[in-house]
Amino acid sequence: MNRLAFLCLLLVFFVCPTCAQETTPIAKPVAKLAPTFAQHLTSLWNPNRGLLLAACPADKADRPLGTEDRSAETLSAWLAQSRNRLRVFGKLSAINDARRSLDIARPELSAEDFGGRDGESAASDTSLFLASLTYPQWQKMASPNGLGKLDLKKGEQQTLWEAVIPNPFVVERRHVSRRTLPEEVRRLTDSERQQVRLRIKLIGDVFAKLTARKGMFPVLFHKNRYERWHADESHLELETEETWNETPVAKKMLAAYQERENTILARTNVPPLPRAVNSEKFAATITLSPGPQNERLTIAAVLERIRVATGQEIHCHPVLAKYVVVTAGTTRPVRAWDALRAVLFSTGTALRVLPPVATGEQPVLLLTPSVEPLGRREGRKNDKMLAESQEGYVAEEQIFARIAAMNVAELFQFDADDPLPLNGELRERVFAASRRSGERNTWEGLLKVRPTELPQSAQHEITRSARRLAESYRPPGPDDEGHDYRVSTATVKVNCFPCLAYIVPGSGELAGEVDGDSPAPLSEWLPSKEDDPAPVTPDGRVLIVAPETPAEAATIVRSAIVAKSRELWVEAAPPTLSAAIQEAAGRMPVRAVVSLLRVSQDTPKSLPRDVNIYGEVSRDWLVPDDSAVIDRAVAHVREVAQIGGLAGIVLRDIAPPGYRGARTEKYKEMYRTGDVNYEYGSGRLLGYTLRHRRAFAIAFGHDPADTTIGDPSGDEGVAELFFDRADTAERYSSWYVDRMQTLWESVRKSAGTLPLLVEGEGVFRRQSEPPRDGLAYFLPWDTAEQPAPPLPDLFRSDWFMSPPVPDGKRALAVIVGNRETVLPATELVRRLKRDRKPEETVLDLTDRKRPHVAGLLRDLVRAANPTVDERH
Repeated sequence: MNRLAFLCLLLVFFVCPTCAQETTPIAKPVAKLAPTFAQHLTSLWNPNRGLLLAACPADKADRPLGTEDRSAETLSAWLAQSRNRLRVFGKLSAINDARRSLDIARPELSAEDFGGRDGESAASDTSLFLASLTYPQWQKMASPNGLGKLDLKKGEQQTLWEAVIPNPFVVERRHVSRRTLPEEVRRLTDSERQQVRLRIKLIGDVFAKLTARKGMFPVLFHKNRYERWHADESHLELETEETWNETPVAKKMLAAYQERENTILARTNVPPLPRAVNSEKFAATITLSPGPQNERLTIAAVLERIRVATGQEIHCHPVLAKYVVVTAGTTRPVRAWDALRAVLFSTGTALRVLPPVATGEQPVLLLTPSVEPLGRREGRKNDKMLAESQEGYVAEEQIFARIAAMNVAELFQFDADDPLPLNGELRERVFAASRRSGERNTWEGLLKVRPTELPQSAQHEITRSARRLAESYRPPGPDDEGHDYRVSTATVKVNCFPCLAYIVPGSGELAGEVDGDSPAPLSEWLPSKEDDPAPVTPDGRVLIVAPETPAEAATIVRSAIVAKSRELWVEAAPPTLSAAIQEAAGRMPVRAVVSLLRVSQDTPKSLPRDVNIYGEVSRDWLVPDDSAVIDRAVAHVREVAQIGGLAGIVLRDIAPPGYRGARTEKYKEMYRTGDVNYEYGSGRLLGYTLRHRRAFAIAFGHDPADTTIGDPSGDEGVAELFFDRADTAERYSSWYVDRMQTLWESVRKSAGTLPLLVEGEGVFRRQSEPPRDGLAYFLPWDTAEQPAPPLPDLFRSDWFMSPPVPDGKRALAVIVGNRETVLPATELVRRLKRDRKPEETVLDLTDRKRPHVAGLLRDLVRAANPTVDERH
């Protein structure tokens, strides 16, 4: 019995713990959740110090912080660790959680940082060196042995040679299939560098047309260029990065960028509220406690509480308005003045005041990146850069005009083993194509040939390259656009250009370049020839004229009829216009030209002129949405429409620069309407009147003068990140187009049933003065019931190909004397491919100050009226 009891006791000891483990699980320790930004801030803040405020994106406020972000045990340590700063405003403290701000003092890159000669000369060292060479020296440089320092005169020539030959001079042998080895990098000694010779020769490229899409693709490169696709080939190349980094200008730029990256936000003085703000009103108090449902307080809600307390509305960018305000400590009321300054500090913004325009208006208060509009600051820098670059372009043109007059291009040759050795008649054809183009980087400068016209070496390379491109084809997949560079080689386009190369002692000719492949395109090396096409004639074309008297109008009409012009568009006062219609007597259609917004001699001074981003008043353009301007335009069109026998009205100058919307149809984000952009020159874009800026700020919380060039930058900085966005630019663009609608619709109604043509505009860059070319086109607006036709501005950064123009069936291109272009008629006709379509071109003869316009108008009148006075 005792034994049985002992066994039962053992069973209890062994079984019961097991049962207990199955029925009563052991509780695991609960993992400690990482605190959020708001919680961590509260844990570090001493409530006895009052209220703490920090503004941040909504998702950041409640986002758990990592161990690194919350490693500090005190607020001071956290502020120092995260590079933030704390400021006190009365009973309120604020943290700026932005790493950068536009109002802090920091080095800004100026235009001087981008120039290396400190104003000595606008031309490059290479161009100045080439300009100093004599014809015998050109002969040496075009030979296989090249030109050395001892071949130059002591003094200026050898000084320029020193500027052209890099120092230090580092040569690297590069491989396509593997990395460069250390032993394949050679740094020339000073003695070796003095023996370097400079050679100029011709190299060529061949392009073929892509079969599956528009465009051309290279199928043959020069033998030493790095684009060679043969995996086992190598080539010598000048290592320029080290050279660039060691120049004084580069060091200064790099130091400035480094300083910018390392800037710590430390505002010692927060800008006070502007004088236009009634400080007595801002003495009222508000609370910064969460909303009634305990939701996060936003910047918009804080500004609304300030408005309720002070009666003063403050606007801000919609993105900034959604930022939340994180608070810690006491929630007692604070002065609106202190709350506003704390918000400005915490967001890295400033309070800008747009003063009243009319009596009874209140100032518009706006949270902005800085007190000064960003566009003005960018514009000043770009103005300087534009002026310097244009000075350089002019200097380079003058230099190469002198070089071309020496006809040194006849000395340039291809290497004997070049894959594209153009010689004889084929070389002359390529030269002629380049001369006709007269521009850099244009397909029109290439010669179209069949591959069989090229040497065997080039044919073999083209065939192999086309085969490689076909083999690399990959159809589009679900995650990419594939890879398709298949080409057609039935015909190809050939190009050649001068190349400056180094001959390095012990290494042979270097495949690197001086100032790129060439300091100038081939066309600038060639002397001009008297083979230009005949001037554009008025036969079959429309003429735009501006007679000053009825007698002159009658003379011009008779001349146009004799010249067999198609139509006459007359820009003149009603009596002069009537004289032209009477003289035409139905033998030729006459349309009236009406300038809606451009200032003329009879424009009343009381009508408001438009303003650019600097606040400078335009001398040429009226404000399009001003009621007095609209009334005057309507009255003018109505008066003209009542003249009998009129074939229609042509509306010109219908929108000032800056009102047409985005400057390009494709890739809008690259060209923002509000930009102060050296592509156009900062003085060109208008629409920055104080009334416009106020209206836009009230509607959208954003000053259009803050739209800047480039992509937004900054980490979490509000000021830099949210005042330069594509959506803002789009909104700005649409808003300014809308400013034109009342004027256009009112003018269309005043024209009655007369046919109407409205002027569109095309804008183009040139690399020399003047920097901007333009052409105009005209689209019909048939009836007042129809909306205004879309008038996209046409823009390219260069004359890369023929200028894009609207559908030729509906549009007429203005090609001579247009206010925005200096190109001659023959050049524009050729580029627009309207050589044999006179009915699609218009000759603008209104500006007699242009020599080619004055000459054409004089010859036109003399042909029909031999006894007419010279001035006609």
